[in-house]
Amino acid sequence: MEYPIGSIGVGGHKAGTYMLRKRVLFSGKRSLPAIEESTVRASAGKDKFKVRAVGVITSNGVVLMIFGGEKPHVGAVALAVPMRSLRRKGKIGVTSSVLTLAGHEDDKVARPAAELAARRLKTTAVAIAGIHVENAASEEIGILLRNSRRAVELLLDKLGKKAV
Repeated sequence: MEYPIGSIGVGGHKAGTYMLRKRVLFSGKRSLPAIEESTVRASAGKDKFKVRAVGVITSNGVVLMIFGGEKPHVGAVALAVPMRSLRRKGKIGVTSSVLTLAGHEDDKVARPAAELAARRLKTTAVAIAGIHVENAASEEIGILLRNSRRAVELLLDKLGKKAV
């Protein structure tokens, strides 16, 4: 199915129409069961320790965005791909890569989130993370990491239900 979502043109004249196609994930060994594209949200914590997670299911994987604290930003991006475990027969393993901005430690959120999503949903996963609390003490960082993990777990529960 196609749905018009806008138009393009020169000098205010309509030249064509963008079409948004309703896409469905393909069933198969390395992808989610057939479902329509969707977006879900979850959060954990409160005040400056609140972490928000947004997940978008695409035609060939899932994208997670994890932001929070006093200054949400892009600090790290992780890509995880499920594969057969090389060590544990019959189990799902994951390989991952991470890009982290200099001076940021958001890879501590992005990598585990992408790997958990890839393992649980059995599809390629990308996680973008950026959480900042000014002059955070180590115990506050621990709270933010726990809230990040909880928000991602809640998000994956919701995404998993959509995949059924």
